[in-house]
Amino acid sequence: MRCFIGIDLGSTTTKAVVIDEQRNVLGRGITNSRSNYDTAATIAKQEALVNTRFYLFRQALSGSGALNGLLEDFLAQLERDFRLEQFLEQFADLEATCRRNVESAHFGDAALGVGGALEEVFKRLRTEAPALFAPDAKRKSDFFRDIAGSRYLAVGEQVAKECGVRYDMLLNVFDRSIIEVENRVYDESISRNLLAALDRTIRAIPDTLARGDAIRAPIKGVLDTVLDEAYVVGTGYGRARLPFSKEHIRSEILCHGLGAHVMHPATATVLDIGGQDTKAIQVDRDGIVESFQMNDRCAAGCGRYLGYIADEMNMGLHELGPLAMKWR
Repeated sequence: MRCFIGIDLGSTTTKAVVIDEQRNVLGRGITNSRSNYDTAATIAKQEALVNTRFYLFRQALSGSGALNGLLEDFLAQLERDFRLEQFLEQFADLEATCRRNVESAHFGDAALGVGGALEEVFKRLRTEAPALFAPDAKRKSDFFRDIAGSRYLAVGEQVAKECGVRYDMLLNVFDRSIIEVENRVYDESISRNLLAALDRTIRAIPDTLARGDAIRAPIKGVLDTVLDEAYVVGTGYGRARLPFSKEHIRSEILCHGLGAHVMHPATATVLDIGGQDTKAIQVDRDGIVESFQMNDRCAAGCGRYLGYIADEMNMGLHELGPLAMKWR
């Protein structure tokens, strides 16, 4: 199956989109932009391709009739179970990395106590992990670093008091370890995690166990489908780090102008509120950029500021838009 991929390497997040030959959006992916732009681009594309698989799962299962009346519930549960499998894999990697870093840290006589506290922290985190991906779970972020970090800090503080070790030592171990883990790509385990999630979902949803073979067949058919990346285009602040030729690289100003024109041909002005700056772009009747203006780089007036405000208000970033639309 031929598909086309666009990657936007931004200053705060990296995004990817997959479309087919008819310009239908098949999948989207997003991750936090890391110190390693190459990894961020790879993971965003990976997420978009996984999202594409779920799009194809929906088509295949809908056509098979194997889930009469249960399609939406099944797919929602399958995605949660897949995210849980992904989380547990990275979580195990984080635990192993933290243990190695305790051994190499200069904690002196305190190393043994830190190691014991660390074991207790991960024991508690492992127990609560499934609840993070339950149907009614509320998470401010889907990024592994944010989920694992927030829980590690909360549980770590409590365990440090109970074990009589310095909390800052536990923080030191996490800070050193999370950078290693979040810059690893887990592409080889995607199919395995999807199949493990499939088994978990079939066991979890009533009335699907008896239809297991009928459900597995279209899912495995999609997994066996080769996604031929016919063309990949990159944009964004980090576009120079994208691992393909200059002919496949475009500025985000050109991409936003032409993209807006394709979606809405009458577009004359495009506003891009980014993480570091805001751009006002004027395009002609063919979607070609005529001029643009942008503010100085400062997160105070742009997208990243909204993220900070959401945190201060104890809200998810995705909740700000609907709340703003209620304003009178």
